[in-house]
Amino acid sequence: MNKVLEYFKSLSKDVFTKDITVYGYESNYPYHLISSILPYLFSNLEIKENLALKSNSNRDGRIKEKKYLIHDTGDTTRERNAAYWSHVVKTQMHSDMQYHASFQYVVGNDGIYHNIPDNEIAYHAGDGTQFDYKLYYTGIKKQRDCKVTIKKGYYYINHQNTNVLVPSTSRPLFQSDINDDGILVVIKDDEYYLGETYFNQTYQKIANRGGNNNGIGIEICVNQGDDIYLNYQLASKLVAKLLDEYHLPLDSIKPHHFFSGKNCPQTLRENHLWPHFIKLVKTEYDVLQFEKEGYQIQLVPLSDNILKNGRITSNPQKRQYKIITKKDKSQVQDLIKQKRVLVNHHYYPLSYIVKESDIIRVDGMVLSKVPYVYYLYHKPVGIVCTNNLNIKNNIIKQVNLPYRVFCVGRLDKESSGLIILTNDGVFANDLINADKNVEKEYIVTLEKPIDQKLLESLKTPITIRNKITKETRVKIINNYSFQIILTDGKYHQIRRLVIRGENKVKTLKRIRIGKYKLNGLKENEILKFNGGNDEKI
Repeated sequence: MNKVLEYFKSLSKDVFTKDITVYGYESNYPYHLISSILPYLFSNLEIKENLALKSNSNRDGRIKEKKYLIHDTGDTTRERNAAYWSHVVKTQMHSDMQYHASFQYVVGNDGIYHNIPDNEIAYHAGDGTQFDYKLYYTGIKKQRDCKVTIKKGYYYINHQNTNVLVPSTSRPLFQSDINDDGILVVIKDDEYYLGETYFNQTYQKIANRGGNNNGIGIEICVNQGDDIYLNYQLASKLVAKLLDEYHLPLDSIKPHHFFSGKNCPQTLRENHLWPHFIKLVKTEYDVLQFEKEGYQIQLVPLSDNILKNGRITSNPQKRQYKIITKKDKSQVQDLIKQKRVLVNHHYYPLSYIVKESDIIRVDGMVLSKVPYVYYLYHKPVGIVCTNNLNIKNNIIKQVNLPYRVFCVGRLDKESSGLIILTNDGVFANDLINADKNVEKEYIVTLEKPIDQKLLESLKTPITIRNKITKETRVKIINNYSFQIILTDGKYHQIRRLVIRGENKVKTLKRIRIGKYKLNGLKENEILKFNGGNDEKI
């Protein structure tokens, strides 16, 4: 099994449900939360650019290196979705009043919106913007554990005085006054440093400076009518992308509470879901690394209550699915062109057909062998025989096989019938090599009745792309249809023969390639064959 499937196999398969309260600044409401089948959202990350005007007072414009990611919540009003809040930041207007806050991103069921450039300061953390990232030297050596306490107006680490004063305020400050997420501790040269703190009078908590100046603010919508868990998964996918892009560790993810003492994001905090959110981010980050290696990952739902992105719509106990992974071929081609791939200690061109006995090394490491696979597929009209995933209705996406395969014996889009799919180049070459004279059998129906001119046309060779076609065998089925056997099969050969006979093809179906027959295989059905052990999938 490849490492991607092994990873997904290692993830917890426990789907959980939880009755929670969704909190907002205007109202709260009860919500029945259902998780996805896995802590990964099987969808692409799409971000809508909607940057605030540079002239806005809520767009600072100063450039800062980012060290934190901060998560906040929106309100519960049904209509105030991500698009609404993105528009508020862009126009600085909210409920007919000037809006001074801002944030880099807002996430909702209606999408992810980008409002402030990542490297600019935004107003979301509540700690002011005049405070730069600042660390205080403690002189205390790194230990296995790190516990910050308050004693006689100073911070202590592991019962040792740091000589760093707690914030000054009108009353003495105690351990209980520290925000729930603690004081920022940074390790440099095996010694502890403390981040700058302040006492937030509004929330009566000691909080950390640096949120606005050094953070990327992300608002997660909690609107009534939203799929709340989907919002958390979309946000986690965004955060994973930012962690990767800015080379930030997982512990740089901080809730709004860390920088202000405010109970925010309240829904995640009050329902004890913050650790689960971090788990979602970690999973998204791990899978992102696989995607950067060229892996394509797809979920195939096998029960009607599962969406393609992994969300469960009802009955969490009923869930059947499969995960398909494929390695991007272009990555492999690049490796070959860079002479990083050795076959039996030799470099070969892209055209080389790999044999089962070959030993393949990439950057000196021997690759585990992918087994050869063989499938018969009944292609319907409208499916395109191409490995180019950018082409609509391509056959590779249609079949969703767990291996990278290619077509043996192509059919045009308007034709149906037998296609062989395999990753065995030698096998494929034996079937398509013109010198092998492998028979291909077709059933053709026409728009007009068969006449003598058409019969002569079908039996007479034709020149296609400077090559003369071989003889055909034709059997009349009725006035409007016939059976034809070819041993070459040039581009649109049958259609060209019919047009030359002053008729037109209505339907064209291939029923046989060599000894392999369509038989009772229905449209879109696939038959795996291997040494006579055939099974429909």
